[in-house]
Amino acid sequence: MSAPVIWILIPFIVSTSLTLLRNHRKVAYLTSILLSISMVLLAIILPVDTVLNTGRLDSKITSTFSIFGRELVIQSQELVVVALVYAVAAFWLIGAFTTSRSSLFPSVAPAIAALIVASIAVQPFLYAAILLELVAIITLALFFELPGSSNTGVLRFITFQTIGMIFLLFCGWLLSGIDTAPSDMVAMSRVLLILGLGFGFFLALFPFYSWVPMLAEQEDTFLVGYVILVMQTGILILGMQFLENYAWLRNSVELQRGLLISGSVMVITGGIWSGFQKDLGRIYGYALIMENGFSVISMGLITTGGSLLLTGMIIPRILAFGIWGLCLANYQGRHNSLHLDNLQGTGKTSIVFLLGLLIAQFSVGGLPLLAGFPQRLALLQALTTSAPLAGWAILAGSGGFWIAAWMSLSTLIRSEEKWGKFLSGNLRVDLLVIMGVVLVVILGLFPTIYAKFSGNILLPFIHLQ
Repeated sequence: MSAPVIWILIPFIVSTSLTLLRNHRKVAYLTSILLSISMVLLAIILPVDTVLNTGRLDSKITSTFSIFGRELVIQSQELVVVALVYAVAAFWLIGAFTTSRSSLFPSVAPAIAALIVASIAVQPFLYAAILLELVAIITLALFFELPGSSNTGVLRFITFQTIGMIFLLFCGWLLSGIDTAPSDMVAMSRVLLILGLGFGFFLALFPFYSWVPMLAEQEDTFLVGYVILVMQTGILILGMQFLENYAWLRNSVELQRGLLISGSVMVITGGIWSGFQKDLGRIYGYALIMENGFSVISMGLITTGGSLLLTGMIIPRILAFGIWGLCLANYQGRHNSLHLDNLQGTGKTSIVFLLGLLIAQFSVGGLPLLAGFPQRLALLQALTTSAPLAGWAILAGSGGFWIAAWMSLSTLIRSEEKWGKFLSGNLRVDLLVIMGVVLVVILGLFPTIYAKFSGNILLPFIHLQ
């Protein structure tokens, strides 16, 4: 058996077949959760390209699987990313099982994870753009499932993802005629332009990110968070593959400058515009934009250790936005709205959700002692000498986001009513939020816990370490 069969084909087939059980919600969710957790455990314990002694017979899990004339390759150093992707799917499935009305999410979430792993494993790596487009198409069923949802954000999302795929495939065709160290400046400029447009649409860079707050406002915020975070993780890894395979791209001063500028604009606009929002879903969307800007800035520092900063942000980001989205889903379910005018004083009735919401926002904002602070501080230190203007952009964007966070706090507790009970009454959700809050605090106090794991994500990228 091969590794791609275990971590791509089997979970994809099993998860998509769960659509037959959509009327049996508990069975579908439990099966999907167990499937995702099994993939994580197998990624931890199973070696690749190593002979296993199983008694009378020796077996070997090969790293390569051929399909449609292309190869899927999962080597041992890539199992860290595989485990991370399925762990995220398991976390979101547990949260959705307790809060979401979606009956399709159990069949969509592991399928998305399988396609993200496939986009990392496919050779040539440029075909990852097609697989990421398939992820976007699959999510359409998820967004169109719930009644009353608006199609505006969804249609803009799929349109931008499709345009991004076309640009990246066109860029791949251009790169096929360029050496690893080209001398034709016109060809290099053309490739940089097409590549920038492709990732601009795909990764929701400025000014192509208008669909993010729209989607977060119009759809189930918790499910939107999963789709955006997992897709962006796959797209960022695709960007790292470009830099790994093309030395002239990796050393391009123009590309680095463009990434720093684009990332800085995303941080400023995402952070400041979040301070003017009255809908918690839109604030969530603009926070995703701001956080994505931090990743883009890190990629602009790729030659000076930015890759380690980029991978170090992944776990704190996923944890914070997961807790945040889970709390928003509960507010939306209880009050049928995320508009602050309709939520005044509601924080006093569900203190555990208020705590989770605030800790998640403060972590994204870079509050000391929380998980998001160490990487934010390291990024500011790296920008002090190389790009001080980008450092000021981070401070300005973070300031705007802090305004949004404090505005949310003041509105949610603005009431003359007495404080209610700490727990909400839904024990499963309460435990999940509390565990997430504890993890955010622990990772903030002891960032070395995940430092080695983040470094292992870079093992397949020899030139980016």
